[in-house]
Amino acid sequence: TDGWGLLHGWRARRQLLWAAGSRTILGILTDLFTHLGLTLTTASSSSLLTTLQPAFTVHPGEEAAQAVARILAMVPDTLRFTNGAVSTNCVGRWKPGVRLCFRGGKGF
Repeated sequence: TDGWGLLHGWRARRQLLWAAGSRTILGILTDLFTHLGLTLTTASSSSLLTTLQPAFTVHPGEEAAQAVARILAMVPDTLRFTNGAVSTNCVGRWKPGVRLCFRGGKGF
């Protein structure tokens, strides 16, 4: 089973809640992957991954894949699954509201 397959196979038994300002997106992802028994590392990351602290809720019965996709939609970073571990990756600059990383450029 690949990493995304593991995420699709796990459902929250109870609500998981992070209040705004309590954890960064990296921290929330780390918490989620801990529930799955996976380690999250950062190969590279956007500044948003390590500074943005949104309110976030995983609802009872929600798949981990859906929760991870929702939180990743807030940042340009992607995930890479290798040997039972997960790492983040982002290259270039990001335009808010567009799910892409851009290299170079100004005025976003």
